Amino acid sequence: MEGNPHFYSSSESIDTMQNSAETPLFDVRDYMNSDLIRRILLSYPTELSLFEVTCILINNKVRETHSTEVSHSTEVSHSTKTVKKESVSSQTDLSTTQRICKQIQIDKGKQLQKELQEQQELHTELQQQLQEEQLTESMKKKILQSIPE
Repeated sequence: MEGNPHFYSSSESIDTMQNSAETPLFDVRDYMNSDLIRRILLSYPTELSLFEVTCILINNKVRETHSTEVSHSTEVSHSTKTVKKESVSSQTDLSTTQRICKQIQIDKGKQLQKELQEQQELHTELQQQLQEEQLTESMKKKILQSIPE
């Protein structure tokens, strides 16, 4: 009977199965200009990560609410399993995003250290050039003073 397309599990309603095939998952990004927001936040990786985390949390909460509403028409055990799965999924998404934020901060720190080192090298080079110019000026003055008029 499992191969029969008309066989339905007793823990799912027919309406739920039909609606889940017809409607895509809710995504809050569809209701905003998320591409523009992402482009703006590209130079601010921490804020971009927070934006993504917020979208994930909103999506999970809306899906959880929708799932809970649908689950009221099904068995209680099925509803509990769904909520637990979504809760674990939310925690996983959050921990993954936290790791991404931490890695972005580490990468940004490395980038800033590299830029600082380059600035220090440039500063040292400019100081050497300045000392050479001052030495050259000093030598010119001595030579000019040593020439009798």
